[in-house]
Amino acid sequence: MHDHNVDFRVLTVGSTRNEHGMMQLDSLIQVRAQLYGIGLSSRQQMLAQEDVKATHVLAYISNTLVGGVKFLPYGDFDQNCALHGFIEHTAFDEFRQLNQLDNTDVCIASGWFILPEYRRMGIGVSLIEVMKGEVKKRDFSMIVGAAGIKRGEDQMLYRLGYKRVLGRPIVYNEAFDDHLIFLSCEV
Repeated sequence: MHDHNVDFRVLTVGSTRNEHGMMQLDSLIQVRAQLYGIGLSSRQQMLAQEDVKATHVLAYISNTLVGGVKFLPYGDFDQNCALHGFIEHTAFDEFRQLNQLDNTDVCIASGWFILPEYRRMGIGVSLIEVMKGEVKKRDFSMIVGAAGIKRGEDQMLYRLGYKRVLGRPIVYNEAFDDHLIFLSCEV
C-alpha cells in the first residue's frame, strides 16, 4: 500500500451545483489538460459534459489533486458518445446487448489518472476500490471501462479483477493509433 496520507473525496457536481464542487471540477479539468494536453476538441467537450453528470472519486495529498476517476450511468455515457459520434457508443452498446444488461445495471468508469510522480504507490488501486464502494452504494451491478493497450492502461485493471470483454482498433486521422479494449468488473 502507499506511504502517503491520501484523502479520497467524492464529488457529484450535477447534484450539488455548489461553488466548492465547481472549483474542484475546474481543478480536475486543469490537471487533466496538463497531463494529456487536451484542448477544446470535440472529445474535450464530451468530457466536460460528462464531468457535470458524473460522480468523481478524487485523490488528494496535502490538498493537491493527484489522481481521479469518474463514473456515470451507461445511459448518460451512451447519449454523450452518440451525440459526438465516438466509437465507444457502438462498442459499449454491443457489449451491453451481448450481456443482456439493462442501462440501469451498468456504469461506465473513465477519465482515470494518477499524476506521474505519484504512480506505483498504490494510489490507483485504492482509488479504484473507493470507486467500487461508491458504485455499489448507487446500486450498479457492473462497472465497464475502456483502456488503450498501447499505453498499458489495461494492466492495472486486470490486476484489479477486470475481464476483457471486447476489443476495437482505434483509428485517428485515418491512421491506426491503438487498440481499445473494454473491460468489466462486477461489484
